Amino acid sequence: TGENYNKDSIFVKNLVSDLSATSEELFASIKTVSEAINDIANSSSEGAAGTSDITNRITKIASQATEVKVESD
Repeated sequence: TGENYNKDSIFVKNLVSDLSATSEELFASIKTVSEAINDIANSSSEGAAGTSDITNRITKIASQATEVKVESD
């Protein structure tokens, strides 16, 4: 009947609205997680670059120390 159709259409409309709102919330959450992962990746890259720089400096210091030792012998 017309009344049942009207009730069903209201139910479907509400269901679709709820689904839309949930989808928007899920999208926002996924975006936040994605940004966090990106920030972590950038921090890891910066940390790796810093470690590489420290290694290069230590190698240079060790080489200079060896030169000083050789010159002092």
